[in-house]
Amino acid sequence: MMAFEHYKNTGRYKRGGQYCTLGRRHNLYISEEAMREHDLRSTCHMEGYYDPATHRIGLKPVPHTSDTSLLLSLSGRGSGGTISLRGFCKQYGIPNGVARKYDFVWDNARGLFIIDLALPVTKP
Repeated sequence: MMAFEHYKNTGRYKRGGQYCTLGRRHNLYISEEAMREHDLRSTCHMEGYYDPATHRIGLKPVPHTSDTSLLLSLSGRGSGGTISLRGFCKQYGIPNGVARKYDFVWDNARGLFIIDLALPVTKP
């Protein structure tokens, strides 16, 4: 007779928190908590930066549109937001195919949100 273990769903990641997810098609989802904590619902655009030496993306909130800004689309019902980084990732050779979750950290010294692609969030 085979012994069965009862499955307990622990979730893949910690729920809540200030995080972002870079999807398979290079859409960046920003969590509701990060949007609320940094008042990003009042921001419509961000400028993108990339540090190839450390594999980090920087996003700077800007109050206006420009040739270099990225549109921050707000999700409904007060939830998170999304930015398409397809062209950005293609320009810098950031691979796609697997969705990964990252910490979404504000850097006061640089005035940027930092996404460290070398450090995806793992199981708790």
